[in-house]
Amino acid sequence: MRPLSRSVVALARLGVIALIITACATGGDQFSPSASFTTLMPGWESKFSVVWKVTPAPDGSRLIFGRVTSRYGQYAEPFLLLGQALDASENVVSQRVERVPGGVPGFNSTYYEISRMAVADHYRVTVWAYSLVEDRGKVQ
Repeated sequence: MRPLSRSVVALARLGVIALIITACATGGDQFSPSASFTTLMPGWESKFSVVWKVTPAPDGSRLIFGRVTSRYGQYAEPFLLLGQALDASENVVSQRVERVPGGVPGFNSTYYEISRMAVADHYRVTVWAYSLVEDRGKVQ
C-alpha cells in the first residue's frame, strides 16, 4: 500500500472542515430567542421583575417602555431585555434584545425602552441575560 500524497490529505482535511462548517451553519442557533425560549437566565424572576407599556411610535412601529426592578442586592451590568411582539396564537411577530443603559442597581429600579417593534396583538418583555457585579467601582 502506498502512502497518500500531501495534496490528497490536505484536500480531505479541507472537505471535513467544510462539512463541519456547513453542519454548524445549518444546525440553527441554539441561543436564538423564540416564543418558547425567552431567556438565557432561568430563574431570573426570583431576582428581578419587569413591567411594561406599549405606545405607538412616530414611524408607525411600537415602543415598549417600562421599569426593571431588582429584588437582589447586587448591581447587574450588562443587563439585556428581550422584547417580543406576539400574535393572537403566541407566534413571534418581531423581537429585539436591548441593553438597559447603565445596568440595574441592587434593590432599585431602572427605566428602559425597546424601540422599533412591529405592530402586534400583544407584547412580552423578559430578562434575556445579565451579569452580577461584586463591587461596582473596583476593577479586579
